[in-house]
Parts: sequence; structure tokens; C-alpha cells
Amino acid sequence: MSTSFSTKPLFRLLIVLLLTMPASFVFAGLTVSPILGSNMVLQRGTTVPVFGTADVGAVVSVQFLGQENLTNADGNG
Repeated sequence: MSTSFSTKPLFRLLIVLLLTMPASFVFAGLTVSPILGSNMVLQRGTTVPVFGTADVGAVVSVQFLGQENLTNADGNG
């Protein structure tokens, strides 16, 4: 009895892993507070503080409703 083995699914998996690996390194040092998340409700007309941790000195960009703010993580991250 012969068993055929298709390498096509393995090749596709390898391609997906190679394409997603660099993205995981880019965001490895950034963590947003768990308070901020999907389906949260924001009060209209108020300032919304966004906070979390990042690698020391990392540039952090927040984009929301067409606005973008940049900052650098301080010595505490």
C-alpha cells in the first residue's frame, strides 16, 4: 500500500509563517493597556488617554479618527 503525501499545504504554511514573522518582531516591544480594547465606549467631547508600555526610546504612533500623535517611550518604557 502506497501513501501519497502532498507538500502543497506545508509550502503554504511555510509562506504564511515567513510573511508573518517580521510583523511579530516589529510589535514585540509594544503593549497597550488591557483597559483599551475592541467595542469600548468613549465619551464624546473628552480627551482619551492612551497608555501602555514599549521598549525604551521606541517611537509610538497612535492614529484615531484621522488624527495621529507621535511620542517616544521614556526611560521606564
